[in-house]
Amino acid sequence: MRMSGVIFVAVFMSATYRVLPLSVGDTLRTGLVALVIFLSSMAASGKLKIGFISQISAILIPASAMVILNIFTGRSGYYAGVVWFQFFAFILVGNAVYNYKIKELRILVIVVMTLLAAQWVFIKVQPSVFASWAHAAGVRDNFTLYSAHLDRIYYGYFNANTAAYTIWYLILAWISLNLFARERGFEYWVVLTVLAFLLLETGGRGVVLIAVLFCIAWFLFRRRTATSAALIISVVFVFTALPLLDVLIDIYNSRTRSNIQRFEALRLYMQYISESPLVGKGVNQLRAFVAEDGLKPSHNFPIEMIATFGVFVGTWIIYALLHLLVFRAKTTELRIIGIFALAPGMLNNSLFVMWGFFPLIVPVLIAASNRVTSLQNQTTKQKGDPAQDRPQPSLS
Repeated sequence: MRMSGVIFVAVFMSATYRVLPLSVGDTLRTGLVALVIFLSSMAASGKLKIGFISQISAILIPASAMVILNIFTGRSGYYAGVVWFQFFAFILVGNAVYNYKIKELRILVIVVMTLLAAQWVFIKVQPSVFASWAHAAGVRDNFTLYSAHLDRIYYGYFNANTAAYTIWYLILAWISLNLFARERGFEYWVVLTVLAFLLLETGGRGVVLIAVLFCIAWFLFRRRTATSAALIISVVFVFTALPLLDVLIDIYNSRTRSNIQRFEALRLYMQYISESPLVGKGVNQLRAFVAEDGLKPSHNFPIEMIATFGVFVGTWIIYALLHLLVFRAKTTELRIIGIFALAPGMLNNSLFVMWGFFPLIVPVLIAASNRVTSLQNQTTKQKGDPAQDRPQPSLS
């Protein structure tokens, strides 16, 4: 088993490397850890495997073309360089994850969960030390609180929303991996419970809403009879609707200013799109325009893609992601998971550089669909010609 590689990926995915007291800056750390993961994966297999890179080429090729165009037209800069450096580092990690087997992926999720739990303890006991180590590494984020107390748990991501969505992807990956298990035992529920607790500690409002909708969709579409599912949902709704509504109202009212800024940013992004519909504004210019207008980013991935790359390339990238995670999924369960893997993009603009997206949930779902296809082909061959060799699944 490639345990050293799994541990490196866990350190990366939990952002633990960002708080280690080293003399290397944050961006360079990201690249170095990603490179080590990629090379260790290649060494373990004895050859260069780029199956994941090939699978997402429909996204990489147009995105890379737009990056080159922005460089030649002088629309690039330091911020764009950092974003694309992180993006391609995440792709290298995703390529390694894509080549793991189910057992290794399950261990990966458990190790990441353990590292995040250790960070939670560290933040509770020594919050100022935790923040100062990241600060020393060059971690810069508008949401970061370098103080003696953190109202929302940021973990090594130093952004509560990023932490919430990354843990959400861990939950979805864990559910996906257990779809192939014959039975879900004690370990399955313990991991889900711990991850849910770590997620709630981030205080993320959007991810809680997504999780509630996911549970409803999961019950509705997986039950054989709509009547039993509707009965369950009705009972749950009666007992939770009013308290949940009160909680959501409190959360909304406590962050009224943030909500207003998000709506204003969306209005401004529509203006940016109308000004440059063909090639977009580019990452660097878009960041500069938003900062100049004193607003936050769009908090909407589709709008962000279209404003960055233009209508045609931006729309294509969105379609390519839908195709990879939803349209080509071979089971209802995988389609539901794919939809709710993309759902954070409606509330967050940074899926491209989210620790749990391209490095984890995208390769897991692609490999899971490949495995279902392989098993279906295997069943067909067994019925037609039992003597034929059985194909090896992508995720085993």
